[in-house]
Amino acid sequence: MFDSAAEDCTTGIALATDESDAALTLVDLNQAVFTAGSPAGSWTAPSSRLALADLPLSTRRPEMTGLAVASGTHLALVATEFQPDGVTFAIIKLPGTAGSGTPVAVDWAGALLSKDPTGATWQGGTDPHTVTAYVSPKTGRAVGLIPNFTPYGPTFVAQTRKLA
Repeated sequence: MFDSAAEDCTTGIALATDESDAALTLVDLNQAVFTAGSPAGSWTAPSSRLALADLPLSTRRPEMTGLAVASGTHLALVATEFQPDGVTFAIIKLPGTAGSGTPVAVDWAGALLSKDPTGATWQGGTDPHTVTAYVSPKTGRAVGLIPNFTPYGPTFVAQTRKLA
């Protein structure tokens, strides 16, 4: 079941996380075909599914849920929730163009964020998902942020050194 969505606004490639497994769907919205209907219409567009195999997984099947795109970089950050051993996350390199063919990821890499600075297990944020990505105005580099989750709110934020 799709749980979270984001878009690379420079290309029109949309992404959606599949909460039931470690997978990401990419859709080229430039090629979407809309069909009117009542009470609801429909649409189709070229899409692909990226199974994020070989992630450093927790002891439980990952639920890839949190999702963000750093504007103008073609880089996305996706992360899990509800993992007993920490947060699994991946950085996805998206295609730099769209409008023809099927969108596929260019590359990706993943890691497990296991402990916070106190030694406690890093817990990912729940709904609404708490990952974000941005371009630093100081360095011009894409950065990802993954806050931890506690019953009292986040106490730490993990920052990627750079997404690319």
